[in-house]
Amino acid sequence: MKRTNHFALAIGVCASVAAAISIYLAIDFQLSSVTTAGTVLRLNAGGHHPQIAFTANDGRRYERPTGTTRSFEAGQTILIRYRPTDPGATAMIDSTVDLWKWPLFVSFLAAAFVVTGLRGESFENWRNH
Repeated sequence: MKRTNHFALAIGVCASVAAAISIYLAIDFQLSSVTTAGTVLRLNAGGHHPQIAFTANDGRRYERPTGTTRSFEAGQTILIRYRPTDPGATAMIDSTVDLWKWPLFVSFLAAAFVVTGLRGESFENWRNH
């Protein structure tokens, strides 16, 4: 019977806490945000880093850089999601993938470390595969 890899298990538990927080924040943002039409002004570092502009519900125009998994072109009309309490700091292109990529990544990472820890696998075994 293999022994538990406590180090991997500890990393997995910490990553699980981070995943839970990340999931909570994504759900909170989804529930407390609104959407509006926006425009891609220019591309800062390729199609995945557009500078966006939009007019929030308060009537003010906001501009900010953002990053996304999708590629865009200057002048393209897009849907923006933001919190009405802080439109300038929270605006992002409305994309399920962009909202959930980090919570999912951290969740898979946590699961991998927890399983590794419980199975008692050594990190040395990973190098040999």
